[in-house]
Amino acid sequence: MTDWAGLTDPPRRSAEGPRDSDGDHALPERDGVDPCRAPPRPRCAPFQAPPAARARTRLRTSAKNRVFGLLTQWGLRIRLERLRQPDGLELLEADGVPEVWRRSVVEALAVIELLDERIAPLDRELGSLARADRRAT
Repeated sequence: MTDWAGLTDPPRRSAEGPRDSDGDHALPERDGVDPCRAPPRPRCAPFQAPPAARARTRLRTSAKNRVFGLLTQWGLRIRLERLRQPDGLELLEADGVPEVWRRSVVEALAVIELLDERIAPLDRELGSLARADRRAT
């Protein structure tokens, strides 16, 4: 088949995967182990963060990305640690970032601070559990 640019398309493969000589789907063997009878995978370590902590971590990441997005619209790349310093917002004002955008950055930084305070105890607890378990990497 030829596309609009005059180049040929690569041969199409079946979306269902390869088939054996009988027309059935062939499952690849790894190291002589039948994939249908492979031993079960080991269970995950028991010290995963609870769902609420994972949600807080996602919210924190979202707030950090919000700050990053706001600043990139003005061509700025300023680390959060620098913005948290007493003169951090003066940098934004000096670079011409409007007041409404600076307020949005202040709110996002406040959310990050709050979430850091909530996440820190869980991180300490999970860290001590992970250090005590040899399965943790």
